[in-house]
This record gives sequence, structure tokens and C-alpha cells, in this order.
Amino acid sequence: MKRKSMESGIHHLRLEDFKRRRRDARYRGISTASLSEMCGFKKTTFFAAFKKFENCTPSEWIRGNG
Repeated sequence: MKRKSMESGIHHLRLEDFKRRRRDARYRGISTASLSEMCGFKKTTFFAAFKKFENCTPSEWIRGNG
């Protein structure tokens, strides 16, 4: 049970890093997949975690936030 909680916390921190970088103009030319890998995610884990925490897809979030 604690492992799941720790993984969830790590995913949350990585998602916050992704969102911070996505808003930063220096990262604008980098694809979502590449940027998520830079934040420590594997592709399938990133999309699942994003939907869990943000209740939308990364593309939907980017359209609304940057």
C-alpha cells in the first residue's frame, strides 16, 4: 500500500515538473513525449498518470494552459 502511495507522489511531482516546463518558452519546440521522458516518465505511465491527476489528456491540458 505504501509503495502505491509513494509512486503516486512521484508521478504527481513529475507531472508538476512537466507542466512547469511546458509553460516555459525554452521547451516549446519539444514534443510532449520527449518532455515527459525528460521529467522521468515512460510514455504509457505518463498518459495514465496525467489522466488520473488532471482529468484530461495532455493535449487537452496544453490547449487550455499552454
